[in-house]
Amino acid sequence: MKKKVALVALALLAIVSYILYFGKVYERNYFEKLGIYDLGFNYEEMIKVFGNPKETYWTENGFYDAKYDDLIFSYFGDSPEAIVICITVLDEKYKFGWRKIGVGSSKKEVLRAYRRVKRSPDEGYAFVDGLMWVEFFFDENDRVKEIMIAIYS
Repeated sequence: MKKKVALVALALLAIVSYILYFGKVYERNYFEKLGIYDLGFNYEEMIKVFGNPKETYWTENGFYDAKYDDLIFSYFGDSPEAIVICITVLDEKYKFGWRKIGVGSSKKEVLRAYRRVKRSPDEGYAFVDGLMWVEFFFDENDRVKEIMIAIYS
């Protein structure tokens, strides 16, 4: 009997631990959903994986951006070794988490999926999800128009 109670208590402890640890993260790895399997992904690797960008430019914030039809990669510099610090998603084909949130999702769907969403200082909704800073920007119809994903440190 004592053995059975101990096993049930251990199982409950494992379940609670799992919920507390994994329940706080909506998406385990945003970059993997975009085809990037290394957080040290650099400009040279971007060219190998995605080809040459349609456009590159310096932003007013001092980032070097490489724009594709569906993604914008932001770097601290324009050298081949520069590591991506932020990716902006522009296309509906990328979906995140079990509720499949992405460009085109409604604000209501985002708020339901990301219960801890906090208003950012910008015009969107942003939160920290595990190791990532994820910010949603909405259009005039309250639909996601772009998602900015950055490594949170």
